[in-house]
Amino acid sequence: MFNHRHHQNIIGILQKLDAELFERAGCYFGGGTAIVLATNEYRESVDIDFLIASPDGYRQIRGLVSDTDINKLAKQPIPLLRDVRKERDKISTIISAGEGERPIKLEFVLESRIPLTGQYIPGIPVPTLSRVDLYAEKLLANSDRWGDASVMYRDAIDLAMMLDQWGQIPQEAIDKTSRIYGPAALSDFRKVTDYLSSSEAALDKALASMAMDPELAPRITAVLQAEVQRIDGATQVRGAADFPDEIANELRARGLVAQKMNTDKGVYVGRILMVSGDYAVQDIGRNTVAVHRIDAAQAKPNPGERYKVQYFYGNADWEPTIRSGKNLGR
Repeated sequence: MFNHRHHQNIIGILQKLDAELFERAGCYFGGGTAIVLATNEYRESVDIDFLIASPDGYRQIRGLVSDTDINKLAKQPIPLLRDVRKERDKISTIISAGEGERPIKLEFVLESRIPLTGQYIPGIPVPTLSRVDLYAEKLLANSDRWGDASVMYRDAIDLAMMLDQWGQIPQEAIDKTSRIYGPAALSDFRKVTDYLSSSEAALDKALASMAMDPELAPRITAVLQAEVQRIDGATQVRGAADFPDEIANELRARGLVAQKMNTDKGVYVGRILMVSGDYAVQDIGRNTVAVHRIDAAQAKPNPGERYKVQYFYGNADWEPTIRSGKNLGR
């Protein structure tokens, strides 16, 4: 079911754990690995992280773990490469995935900031954080560390993949983050969206560091921009003053959002929705469009047909394409 060898090894470890025990303890699989496995493996994720919803649940899990093994949490023995470290709110160790395989870091963390709920996801054999809480935890993580370039903006990138697969951030998730971080969680989401939208080099470097397809870059920024505008209740089309009223009015009528364009090195793939005068509107997914100005020397694209539009410092190269296109995580 999973393509990455390391992900297969992670699933093998999860299958050995006592899912019923974890459910009783309110101990839920979370973090980037849970998201990646639930959204078609858009990147490789290497660790196993569990969040525990209550001090009682954490006490239960901690009491079953010795300094040298975690086998009381499992239905089958799990070999360790390091002694177990037990702290006030975290338990961690390193698991052997077999000879020649990459070791797997395992952590159990007491989540004392927000209440948690769980769910079961097909293909994942242990209880996993609910979508509401996966979103909430990612917003909190982004707020904590988006300014640290070494993290490679993976929280924002993960949020983009979640948005593409699952839809808008649930209001319940926003409410949970607001109760502990106030407006900072959404403010930081806006900041990272603006930064990635204006810094192609940073986004390209982040995608390369996670072995992700570089062609996903414009879709990531489009999805993030659209969600920021939805959250802010934007009634104006971004950049509406830059193109004719006919187009701006049509986008409003259809509930579409015009992405902020990167005319230096942007790449846009999708179907042409309409052509009006010197402008073409291209559907790039998730109710988001790119509005291109057509040069006088450029033949006008045909509405309904798909194109790849690649910019190089103000010059656009239009390439017809019959590919089905690529959605995030698909």
